[in-house]
Amino acid sequence: MAKKEAKKKEFSFGSAHFCNEPSKPLKEHKIKSVNVTLSFEEALKLQLALHDAVSWINGLDRSHATGKNAAVNVCIYPESQYITVNRTSLPKKSAAK
Repeated sequence: MAKKEAKKKEFSFGSAHFCNEPSKPLKEHKIKSVNVTLSFEEALKLQLALHDAVSWINGLDRSHATGKNAAVNVCIYPESQYITVNRTSLPKKSAAK
């Protein structure tokens, strides 16, 4: 049986717009958390994007480093009120740990 290799996709799994506008520019302040409000339709889009991303990871061969290090990146763009869900990999562990 052929093993699945991780292929890098050049686009996101999906995206959604959020309703609330950030009250202060995030870069100017040390923000510890960001609250995001989604409409029902946008929440469904985000759920589908996350489900697709997790399903992609589940389909990888977890016995190889590529499969073990596969991850999901949720990127929030506060200026445009936009969220994307993308493929990524976990950062390599440093030797200092």
